[in-house]
Amino acid sequence: MSGLNKLSAIGNIGRDPETRATTGGTELASFSLAVPNRKDDPPTWVRVTCFGKKVAVVMQYLKKGSKIYVEGPIQLREWEGNDGAKRTSLEMVANELVFLDPKLDTGHKRGEEQSRQHQAQQASADFDDDIPF
Repeated sequence: MSGLNKLSAIGNIGRDPETRATTGGTELASFSLAVPNRKDDPPTWVRVTCFGKKVAVVMQYLKKGSKIYVEGPIQLREWEGNDGAKRTSLEMVANELVFLDPKLDTGHKRGEEQSRQHQAQQASADFDDDIPF
């Protein structure tokens, strides 16, 4: 049996997303996501990276405080800081993003679930037109 490496999280963006290019020239966007824990516990911080078409959407519509659902593989990255102390961070590549801010209206489909809801509404609307009364 093979393994599964996937995190699904809902949280708020900790600071405005940033873009940069890899050494190969691929553009990426990254941001920190605060995922709430129990009532009195501090949030878990996850570093999220997006590639491809998601970069433009993230940069246009997301900002500090935006609430999102994000899903993708995770990894634990370790490095040594300038002060010589070992540091770690939880990082993920976003395969799916769904904007959860009610005041955010992008005009785009945001995730498979919203696409399914739209199709169901469309099918329901088509059905209603056929009712003779």
